[in-house]
Amino acid sequence: FANHAALWVNAQGPVDLGTLGTVNLFSQATGVNETETIVGFGETAVVGTSRPVIWTGRQISELPTLGGPDGFADAINSCGDIVGQSDTVFGQFHATLWPIAGGIVDLDTLGSPFSQARGLNTQGVVVGYVSKPNVAGATKNAHGKPVLRFWSTFLPKLDVGGRGSIGPAV
Repeated sequence: FANHAALWVNAQGPVDLGTLGTVNLFSQATGVNETETIVGFGETAVVGTSRPVIWTGRQISELPTLGGPDGFADAINSCGDIVGQSDTVFGQFHATLWPIAGGIVDLDTLGSPFSQARGLNTQGVVVGYVSKPNVAGATKNAHGKPVLRFWSTFLPKLDVGGRGSIGPAV
């Protein structure tokens, strides 16, 4: 058996969230919001490929990528917007936003070889990092409003999923 994402519920203990296929595949949960919508990534039957995923009602579904085979969902806010990173058709990882309204948004790399979004708040402001320190660039938030996004190699992942609260944890 491989490692599987799990949800800990006080009354039940750990609940296996499953995978994108057989029990021999790997999955990992990386964020949860107040409605117990969970995000993370899961291995596919194609060796070495991981896809961004969402668990809604404890059912796993794949999220799209920016055209490449791999992706990872890292955080979800209380509105249901998700951030992480996904592979482009050119094999470059870009910070990625999956808005609750649907679709996928390439948050770009700000001139870096790669970027990664690690957290977001309810206003849709995204934090993450690129390989160049202290880079900032203009973007739009999950609600289509212009914001300034700050990227830094030393910003920690935000605790946007409620971990540390009384609620469920992944």
